[in-house]
Amino acid sequence: MIAVENDKKQSDCIGDWYFTNRDEKDDYIDGVMEKYPDHHPIGILMAVVEKQCGSFKYR
Repeated sequence: MIAVENDKKQSDCIGDWYFTNRDEKDDYIDGVMEKYPDHHPIGILMAVVEKQCGSFKYR
């Protein structure tokens, strides 16, 4: 929702990246979460998405 409201290009990137192969992406995200169990899942999710499609810093 953050990207939808601020950067259509980034929003499209996220959708394209995730929905191309949801099972593969879910496994990837789960693997990162297992690797960093002390980090909050939302922080990990944001880091994974930023790595794929750029920063959420809009201003």
